[in-house]
Amino acid sequence: MRYDTPRLVVEPGKAFEVILMNDDFMPHNIVFVRPGTREKVATLAEKMKPEDDDGRGRAYVPKTTDIYAATKLIEAGQRATVSMTAPNEEGTYEYVCTYPGHWMVMWGQLVVTKDIDGYLQNNPVPLQTTQATSADHSHHAQ
Repeated sequence: MRYDTPRLVVEPGKAFEVILMNDDFMPHNIVFVRPGTREKVATLAEKMKPEDDDGRGRAYVPKTTDIYAATKLIEAGQRATVSMTAPNEEGTYEYVCTYPGHWMVMWGQLVVTKDIDGYLQNNPVPLQTTQATSADHSHHAQ
């Protein structure tokens, strides 16, 4: 139960798009949040009822200014696209699945930096050291 892309690196103020494909049997979403607010947002989402939404038809997406962008929950085999503009301030933001119980392991980093090439050179993505098992879940963010 993890996103297959643990980190996205973008330039400040630039528009970008993420396509979430759910290859799992459980519903998932992707919610982009301000730095240090992943747990707070997820805790608010866990208190929501399935029929509650954020006024835009998105279940388990609480109404808070800590959220930059989010998709609806998508079911197995579905895909959703979120289009947003990167924050203007450099830093490490996060994205998370706010479906109850998923947030602790299903999250990633959105790094906003003016020097993408330099950042990636100094911070390579570590290679996966374990093979996926049939119990693993796959969720693709492109």
